[in-house]
Amino acid sequence: MTTQYVKLVGLDKALRNLRALPAAIAGRRGGPVRSALFAAAAVIKKQAIANAPIGKGTPMPGLLRRSIYIWRDRNPAKVGASERYQIMVRGSRKRGAGRLFGPRTALAYYWHFVEFGTSGPGRGQRPQRYLTNAFNMLAVRSVKVFEETLQKRVEAELKKLGR
Repeated sequence: MTTQYVKLVGLDKALRNLRALPAAIAGRRGGPVRSALFAAAAVIKKQAIANAPIGKGTPMPGLLRRSIYIWRDRNPAKVGASERYQIMVRGSRKRGAGRLFGPRTALAYYWHFVEFGTSGPGRGQRPQRYLTNAFNMLAVRSVKVFEETLQKRVEAELKKLGR
């Protein structure tokens, strides 16, 4: 599976300003950056859910759509980031997956077959790029949501400190 990222360039001044903020703003549960990144990821997640095929006639129609979620990396420093979110699909067959998502949770293990397609003589499935298309369609919009949310959250936190 390929991972796609949006790399934000030209935010050096904004990052310096964020680091200069009091610890009460920058450090509180991830601060404004964390909520802004989540809002940006939510834009793409919503589109990925809308793009995902329903699978009519299958035992669990709509499972793929219900399995798309936003994952927050608990150790983003290992990839050189301060915060990191990914849009993922609950589809792992790893031991303990039922414990993480509940014992009766069905996993959409087939998500990558839908996204990337399959090969086979006369039976291959064409790719239905629901995740990739959501990212490509809304990457720019997602960055704008990030900027707007970050600005609102920083202003709100500064008002709280000014009380």
